[in-house]
Amino acid sequence: MAKIVSQFTVSDLHDEVNLFDENWTRTIGAGQVTYTATVDDAKITIATLEDDDYKPVAKLYFVTGSVVYVIGTAVYYPPHTTKPL
Repeated sequence: MAKIVSQFTVSDLHDEVNLFDENWTRTIGAGQVTYTATVDDAKITIATLEDDDYKPVAKLYFVTGSVVYVIGTAVYYPPHTTKPL
């Protein structure tokens, strides 16, 4: 599969779930949740709910120090590499 490099992405969580791997720290405050990558290739798996189960559709890879903001149902991703599944 090809990899896609994104400069910045805004995602709406109404139809998908972000599954962060263990390489992220989470900070909660001021109406938002902030995730910070602690290693290179920190991963987020994007999944959709299908027949009461999660189906992975893509993996996003980030470098150390990347920050992902979640405000309500919006997710703001910094530059990253995407691998469609």
